[in-house]
Amino acid sequence: MQAVYGVLSAIEGCDAFADLAARTDISRWYHAVKSTVAVNAGERQAVENRLKEAASLRDVNLQKKS
Repeated sequence: MQAVYGVLSAIEGCDAFADLAARTDISRWYHAVKSTVAVNAGERQAVENRLKEAASLRDVNLQKKS
């Protein structure tokens, strides 16, 4: 299903996507998956930000010890 989502996200905004959405029920599935991907991306970014903050604090503490 990842490949299907990838193809659809690549053509979103094109006439082909609009045609597909008009002629099938894929639009509801696509937008649900897109929403889930966005939420997961936000969570991943939050974790990455916390890791960067922890690394920065570690570096500051190491510099203070030097």
